[in-house]
Parts: sequence; C-alpha cells; structure tokens
Amino acid sequence: MTYLRSIPECPASYAGSLSDLYQRWIRSVLVPSNVVEAFHRQFTEYLQADNPLFLTRNVGDQERGATVITADGECMRPTDNAPAWWVHCQPFVGGFQDFKPFRQFIESVPCHMFEVCLRDNITAQDDTSRRFSM
Repeated sequence: MTYLRSIPECPASYAGSLSDLYQRWIRSVLVPSNVVEAFHRQFTEYLQADNPLFLTRNVGDQERGATVITADGECMRPTDNAPAWWVHCQPFVGGFQDFKPFRQFIESVPCHMFEVCLRDNITAQDDTSRRFSM
C-alpha cells in the first residue's frame, strides 16, 4: 500500500495558528503514525536480535556494499547516503512491509546512490506517480 499523496502548494504567507497550519498543510503529507510505529517496532526488534547488520558511513578505503566483520564479530556494510534516501521512502510506499523477516529489508538496502531506484517521487507536486531513478 502506498501513502503517497499530492503535496499541496504551500501559501506564500500564513497568518493562522500552528495547529491550523499542521491540519491544513502538513498532516496530509505525513505517513500515518501506525505505519511509522510498525517500522520503528520492526527496526528496534531487528537491532536487538542476534548479529544485526549495521549500515555505516563509508570511510577511508572501505568498499561500499561489502559486508565486513569487525574484530568483535559485528557485521557492518559501508554505504554512502543511499540508505537514508531509500529507507526514508519505504514507509511512504509500504516497501518495508514486503520483507519477512525484517533482516531481508536491511540486507536489500542500496549502499550506493546509483543503486537507488525509487518507485515513486514523493516530492512531485503535480504527479505523485512519476518514476525516477538515482
């Protein structure tokens, strides 16, 4: 299920209350709280499970996308900013719910911006079904 909506054009100025601003302009473009809570619950459980894979910022001569076992036995995978972009989009498009167990979701996260292919453009004002790749 997708929660993408057309983003309304914001007003040039606004004199109403913060509550009204939220109700009229902000609330309509947010992912429902139950979806955020489900993602958070699954992510927290995953991190508390045995041997989670940590997606880390690529530093030095690390190879993006190559899983590394640290000296203390932790698994990490160096990345660029791709996980932030891709994971942020997944609650909007219901993508994380397609993976059972959640570990498969983490393992499928792109590690390089050139690997990111989002199904929907969540920032398009005129057509939320526009496709693009990064």
